[in-house]
Amino acid sequence: MSVCHQERKVLVSACKPVVYRVRPSAFCCQRLRVTHYECACRKITPKIASFIDVNYAISVIQRCDRRVPPHFKCGSKFLSSHNYSQICYMYT
Repeated sequence: MSVCHQERKVLVSACKPVVYRVRPSAFCCQRLRVTHYECACRKITPKIASFIDVNYAISVIQRCDRRVPPHFKCGSKFLSSHNYSQICYMYT
């Protein structure tokens, strides 16, 4: 099993309740801080992305003390600098 596969598996398991807008656990936040973006984003297909509230996902990542850079792209979702500044203020 590849390192990326294992990282994704642990992240999904730790953070699954977040999909239902349950506050992230300490373990979920820890996994969000250490998981490599490349490992997680590689598997975000347009179909999966259609089920994700990108603004909410970014707010969770930020609440877990992980910086999301402006113009960040994950799977088929792209975060513009305009959206980035709005999200930073809406969800803090």
